[in-house]
Amino acid sequence: MIKLIESSTNKLLAGLIILLTIVSVISMMRKGKAAPMVYVKPKKQKQSDYVNIKASFYENYVSLILRCENIKLNGNVPLIDTVGNKFRLKEIIGEKGRLVFRFSFADCDLCIRSCINSIKEFVNDSLVNNILIITDSFTERDFKLKMAAENYGLKVYTLSDELLGLFLEGKNLPFLFYLDEDLITHKVFLPFKEYPENTREYIQYILSEK
Repeated sequence: MIKLIESSTNKLLAGLIILLTIVSVISMMRKGKAAPMVYVKPKKQKQSDYVNIKASFYENYVSLILRCENIKLNGNVPLIDTVGNKFRLKEIIGEKGRLVFRFSFADCDLCIRSCINSIKEFVNDSLVNNILIITDSFTERDFKLKMAAENYGLKVYTLSDELLGLFLEGKNLPFLFYLDEDLITHKVFLPFKEYPENTREYIQYILSEK
């Protein structure tokens, strides 16, 4: 009889402990001291998204991209670097040309950052000197402040008086291209933030030819 009472008592105590634990957890959650563990499954890129981006690329291939291929740029276009030094385009291209990332102040910020992040993977490479960034639409002061805040770790210039004269400029589409030593454009590429691996592959391909 005594053992039966002890067994009932133990079960009662165990039940009370479990109940108190549950009440304590609920109370802490309500006070913001504890939170339920929630697993958020990472989103996968939808096939339809890929199809839409691919369609967008080919729809713009002739009207935008091909119109920027094999264009001779004006070597006297003025540019300003991040510390206020002034140059002509022909002075910064060099004897072997450069890979250029061209964007405007009003372009999609996420698109710009995605491409910059892809470019940064090559910053420690000896080929980093073959990459430059050209932007526009900043005042000289705003350009300096913006670049100081971003700290790209790359050569960045802003156009001061005129654009490069490429059809893609002003279309809210950041783009990459190779500019050879004769200031002729080649291999124009539109980076999509949804597929940074394609951008990295393009950059690696261009730099491997240097």
